[in-house]
Amino acid sequence: MGRVRLADWTTTPGGRFRSEGPFSGEQFREDVVAPAFRAEGHVDVDLDGVVGLPVGFLDEVFGGLAREVGPSIHGKVGFTCLDEPDIVEDIQAFIENGVQAWVPRA
Repeated sequence: MGRVRLADWTTTPGGRFRSEGPFSGEQFREDVVAPAFRAEGHVDVDLDGVVGLPVGFLDEVFGGLAREVGPSIHGKVGFTCLDEPDIVEDIQAFIENGVQAWVPRA
């Protein structure tokens, strides 16, 4: 299982896209989370130890991965978020919305 700790990458997550500045959700997904997922077939993301978790950042990381992977993401992405437990439902919704937006490649 791939394990990723956000605080090892940055303690100040940024916006959704790379164009919005450093430490974006797009950058974290493309450079850290997706490679760990592809290498291991499963990834667990520890979100604790950071200053804030912007909604756009989280949607881009988890929803973006779901839009790439599709329904096969179910049961293969975990996360720990003890610092902000209220965000768990949001992350699950981002994943579900991403799966629904997934378009299979021909």
